[in-house]
Amino acid sequence: FHVPRLLNDPVLGAGCMSELEALVETIQSALHEAYGPSARVRHLIWAGMGGSIEDKNAALACGLVRENDVQFWGVDDVNRDTLAHVLNGILCATRSTSFGQANASESFLLKTALEGTVVVAQALGMTSVEPVFNVQQAFAP
Repeated sequence: FHVPRLLNDPVLGAGCMSELEALVETIQSALHEAYGPSARVRHLIWAGMGGSIEDKNAALACGLVRENDVQFWGVDDVNRDTLAHVLNGILCATRSTSFGQANASESFLLKTALEGTVVVAQALGMTSVEPVFNVQQAFAP
C-alpha cells in the first residue's frame, strides 16, 4: 500500500483524492471554527515510522500542505528533545514572520503558531505504534 501510487491509480485515484480533499476541508473548517476565518495550516507535525512518513505526499497532493506555505516537520521519534526542537523551530519561524509583534512574548508567539499547527500521528503496524502513543501522551491535556 503506497499512498502516492494509490492517488495516481487510474481506477482508484479520483475517489481517494476526493476523500483527501474532504479531509482538508474538515481540517480547515475546524481551524476556522476554533480560531476565525483567517486561520490556516502553517505547520504540520507528522509523527510516524518508516513508510508511514511517506504519506506526507498525500497531504502535498491534495493541497493540505503547500510546500511554500506550510512547514513540514516529519518525526519518527516523539520525545522531549524532538518536541523541543520542533516547537523551537515553529517559534523561530513565527518570530521571523511576526512583523507587527516584535515585542510579543515567546509564549504568545508559540500559542499563535500552534493555532495553525496540525499534528498527524500514523501507525501502519505494531512497530509504529510507539510514535502514536508518544504523541497522545505529549499532547494530552
